[in-house]
Amino acid sequence: MGRLVWNRLRYIKDPDTGKRVSRLNPESDWIVKDVPEQRIIDVDLWQAVKERQQSLDVKSSKAMGMWDRRRPRYLFSGLMKCGERGGGYSKISQNHFGCSTARNKGTCANRRTIHRAVLESAVLDGLQHHLMDPELAEIFADEYTRHVNRVRMDKNASLESYRREHAKADKELDKLVDAICDGIPAAKVKDRMWELENRKAELERLLAETDEEPVYVHPKMGSVYRDEIRNLVTALNSEDARSEAAEIIRGLVDRIVLTPDTDAPKGLSIDLQGALAGILSLSQKSKKASAPKEEDLLQVKLVAGVGFEPTTFRL
Repeated sequence: MGRLVWNRLRYIKDPDTGKRVSRLNPESDWIVKDVPEQRIIDVDLWQAVKERQQSLDVKSSKAMGMWDRRRPRYLFSGLMKCGERGGGYSKISQNHFGCSTARNKGTCANRRTIHRAVLESAVLDGLQHHLMDPELAEIFADEYTRHVNRVRMDKNASLESYRREHAKADKELDKLVDAICDGIPAAKVKDRMWELENRKAELERLLAETDEEPVYVHPKMGSVYRDEIRNLVTALNSEDARSEAAEIIRGLVDRIVLTPDTDAPKGLSIDLQGALAGILSLSQKSKKASAPKEEDLLQVKLVAGVGFEPTTFRL
């Protein structure tokens, strides 16, 4: 509608997850500027949409039911990908999944299907027996700890410079305020003051997000992980615990790649890629352990190879 808004959000670190999350600032703190030359839709249409949005009661039981229906219907819905073209695998019959791209667009040659029970059994077996081999997990724990601590040490080296720059910006702002009080026109210094305030906010964000604590991954995490997976698989058969167990299990899977393979059972090979953040969270039992940050995980992959061959850890 041709309006730019600054300072609408602020960013903080969630103390439980360590992730950066946004929070809405008070509307009185927003800085709003009209830019009609960038307008995409007219004001009347904007207002009509806003009025309709406000008329929807998202807190009603009906609305809550709508969000309930957004939950995955099957254990690994939305996590399956075709190894040929990268399209999703979706339900094509009562009990079978197939490549959506092959059936809906015809641009993929993968017409292989897989029974839901076969897929779920194979992936659960892969999670429990192949994704975190205890011996390889010990090697991984050592290498991962060394890698992440090195990354964090590089980040921490910038902390002191951030603090010094923040203090310097504070002093310069004080001097500019004093100059205005002494009679210098505010118009002459407002751009510099605005630049300093923005840089201060950026430095405060950087300081808040930089963790100085070293990470620690227990070398026996593979054994702990397997015990936890065994309990979760058992919980899938419990009416009371099934929903929670399914959510935790889904959090351990980054993606499941299904690729045509004439040598594999049912003509499909299954490549399971683990979601490292979820796996480490499940595996950590030591009080010394600190939760890994999302940016620390970007270069790390856990892969259970085609046909669930021995796991490879790649940094």
